[in-house]
Amino acid sequence: MRNFILGIIFTLIIVLAASIFFIGSGKYSVSAVGEDNFLVHKIVMTTSQRSIAHHARNIQVPAGYRENLNKMEAFRGYRAMCSSCHTTFGARPSSVAQGLNPPAPDLRESPQYLNSAELFWIVKHGIRMTGMPAWGITHSDAELWKVVAFIEMLPEMSADEYIRLEETAPAGHSHTKTAHEAHENHDHDNAAHEAHEKP
Repeated sequence: MRNFILGIIFTLIIVLAASIFFIGSGKYSVSAVGEDNFLVHKIVMTTSQRSIAHHARNIQVPAGYRENLNKMEAFRGYRAMCSSCHTTFGARPSSVAQGLNPPAPDLRESPQYLNSAELFWIVKHGIRMTGMPAWGITHSDAELWKVVAFIEMLPEMSADEYIRLEETAPAGHSHTKTAHEAHENHDHDNAAHEAHEKP
């Protein structure tokens, strides 16, 4: 039994020493270009998912935060905080979005696997080493709940409705080509292609 315990301790020391050597060697690339291997990806994703669920578990979701929502006001918050990285309804990805690794998820899918408290926690606190900022540093909880409500509306929203919000919303700062511009460019590209094909 004593030898077994000593063997475990010796193995742990070897693993720890090898890990320290590997980290200190600088051989692991932290470049945002390329993908992580399966093991690293699995560890990071599992840690992130469990951490979000754990830290969001006691968040109280405000009653009526969706029913009393001013959709235009919520859209403006979404546009300011989210649209530069999270591409929506066929908009062309911004230069920021194209350079993110891991890529920013499609927020139309997020409500399928994140509840309201978890979405709020992410928007407020951000996620380390992903490019997701902590908007709670610069915005109030009330403002962030409006963004959460808008994200939760995205799965049922049509592209036309989203484009109407873009067209009627007061001018705001965004690095992303809008969905409306993307659709117009797509139509223009199709027309140009058809014209080129004609004899």
